[in-house]
Amino acid sequence: MSISQIETLISKRTVLKTKVTKFRSFITKFDKNDPIGQINVTERLNDLSQIYSDYETIQSEIELINPEQEKDRDEFIDNYYMAKTEARLFLSNSLSIQSTLVDVFGLDSESLAWVPRPVASVILLFPTSDMHQVFSEKQINEIKEKGQTLSSDLYYVKQIVSNACGTVALIHSIANNCDKITISDGPFKKLLEESRNMTPLERGELLQKSADSILNAHRELANEGQTTANPNDEVNHHFVAFIHKDGYLYEMDGRKEFPINHGSTTPENLLEDAAKVCRQYMEREADNHNFTVMALTSTEN
Repeated sequence: MSISQIETLISKRTVLKTKVTKFRSFITKFDKNDPIGQINVTERLNDLSQIYSDYETIQSEIELINPEQEKDRDEFIDNYYMAKTEARLFLSNSLSIQSTLVDVFGLDSESLAWVPRPVASVILLFPTSDMHQVFSEKQINEIKEKGQTLSSDLYYVKQIVSNACGTVALIHSIANNCDKITISDGPFKKLLEESRNMTPLERGELLQKSADSILNAHRELANEGQTTANPNDEVNHHFVAFIHKDGYLYEMDGRKEFPINHGSTTPENLLEDAAKVCRQYMEREADNHNFTVMALTSTEN
């Protein structure tokens, strides 16, 4: 590797480090009770995960040339986890002091045992691909042919804005757990109350009205050196939520025609049963490691 190539890698690494720092500054721009703030921070969590992945790739190449550069990795990881923690605190505070989003670091029984209980929902971030699209279409067609049980109490919203998947997953997680999660009075609670008796499409249209505000916030961030994101741009990742309702495990994906019933579960077994479905996602994309699993937990106990 030439000197110029090394310098290019180090330059790219510096940009990624700066983005993490700016992410932490970005969080402070929003009020915790502002749904636009919740939307922006949720969507940017994926950006943070991608930054981490890009950094790891670049840093590994640099360390092959100069092992002493490993000190930079420690500094970056510390800042990265501080950023994630601050984002999670923002989101948990925006819901209530009795709820928090936590990382699920593994899907084996030992790793799951570390997740605080009770778990209200499990959120999966996964890479989209042609393989996933084929599987999804086959799954939907089979359900249309055979049918499935759907609880009448499910709150389901169609995703109209293409890169609002994190927002939709969060809404699915909260709206289907209002008996477990205390939501403070404010715009977010008002949004749920207004849309409670709407159809999934009407809920999606109501959410779409926030698109201009989301884009304006993204533009403000872009002026500080980040990459702007249009709400209707194509993305190569997606969030889905897994929730318990009336004895069943449901996969809530706003891009699909309806929720997916994955069989029986209980509030106590939600995490373990959702983890099984998450593992199936990972097995279908065995060569791709860009998966993130989070749990929305109630901490009142």
